[in-house]
Amino acid sequence: MNIFDRTARALGYTVKADPVSRHNSIPSFLGASASPWWSDKEVVDPSLYAVQAERYTKSELVYACVNKISESGAMAQMDVFEKMGGAEPIKRHPFEELMDRPNPWCSRFQLMEGTLGSLELTGNAYWYLHPEEGTPLGIYPLRSDRMKPIPHKTKYIGGYEYKVNDKKHLLPADRVVHFKRWHPLSEYQGLSPIEASNLSASTDIASQLSNWAIFRNAMRPHGILSNPKANVDPNQRAAIEKQFLAIHTDDPRKSHKPLFTWGGWEWKDIGMNLRDSEFVEGRKMNRLGVLMVYGVHPGLLLAEGVNRATARTAEYVFAQFTMLPKLTRIAEQINLCIFPFYGDDVEARFVNVVPRDVELQTVTHATYVDRGILTINEIRMELGKPPVEWGDEPWVPVVEPPQEPGINPFGDGKNFPTIQLKRRQLILPPSEQPVELDRFAMVSPDDVQKGIGTWQKWSVSRYQSLLDGVLEAQPV
Repeated sequence: MNIFDRTARALGYTVKADPVSRHNSIPSFLGASASPWWSDKEVVDPSLYAVQAERYTKSELVYACVNKISESGAMAQMDVFEKMGGAEPIKRHPFEELMDRPNPWCSRFQLMEGTLGSLELTGNAYWYLHPEEGTPLGIYPLRSDRMKPIPHKTKYIGGYEYKVNDKKHLLPADRVVHFKRWHPLSEYQGLSPIEASNLSASTDIASQLSNWAIFRNAMRPHGILSNPKANVDPNQRAAIEKQFLAIHTDDPRKSHKPLFTWGGWEWKDIGMNLRDSEFVEGRKMNRLGVLMVYGVHPGLLLAEGVNRATARTAEYVFAQFTMLPKLTRIAEQINLCIFPFYGDDVEARFVNVVPRDVELQTVTHATYVDRGILTINEIRMELGKPPVEWGDEPWVPVVEPPQEPGINPFGDGKNFPTIQLKRRQLILPPSEQPVELDRFAMVSPDDVQKGIGTWQKWSVSRYQSLLDGVLEAQPV
């Protein structure tokens, strides 16, 4: 920070930083080995993205996982906060207004849904910030199969090539927000979960095609038509084949119909082998493999063995260990690439991503209030509710003598004093008048100490008088 920035901050002004000014160069050993973009092996061939997208259109499980993640993330609430201890979101920040309508053809939900969907299919997602200079006024999502990063020897990324209908457009690096997953073999693009689940997803698709073929044409015969003759009339064979296909194929409703043949032909049943019996179990294993890669709990998509308790557990695990990291990745990239236009003292955060256990939260809050750890207003602030006038004083434990009310251990017939806190009345020794309290009033620590001190003084004086009487009664 130079002297002009420090002076501006001292006068209360916010200095808008250039998003790339802080990192306008990279270590020489990172850029020196960067080859030209058109031959860099670390840049994935965009045609691969078409194969990854095909999994989404053909695999019901991949579709369900990606759809669950993208729609759940699109419904998450993102607010703008001050970086230094900002507990309350900033109302109607310019970035929030931009996200409410990123462009004339896209809503906030559609933008986030497409971004998360692209990340889960290709490992990459791109936003273009419009116009080419100044604070963004529009956000346009770009397809991953049309984008190619251009490595640079001194700037790391020199820009992005966007190709539409064989026409290439060069986009500046500071106007493109690139969301990507970590890739162990590429510095410029992310790894698609499709690659990790390729075998499971491909096997599942093949299993579905195989199952479809069974209803289509049985895929393989359930039996064999044989004839003991060495030479079979070709016309007779063709007629039997035509009859067989007409009766038993092209319609699932034709399955299990009887077969009638000419004399000399014999039907031999093949039956099912072990591979056929393992078909269902194989599909279950493929499903678990894809679910594991995407981090989607089976209880969210599969109805088998799911009840209310397991469903709530599935929702919590999915939100805590799948959605929270994914949304954190997006929020931090937004803060890195977009928020420097608004100053470096604000940031975007996703809130209430993980659902709260209401019962556990209620018990926890009650314990914290009873132990004096939190005040009522602190609990209300956590719940998003306005403060109350009587909610700033801490609650304190109830202090009561262990004996029964009204029993005096000194045996002189006088009522034993009690101190009741958090109740309607604070009762002190007979010399003090009862102090009426509001039903919901809090007792401050000073009042507690005063009450306990008065009780102790009264107890000591009563004990001393009793002791003096006992000593006077002793014979000399």
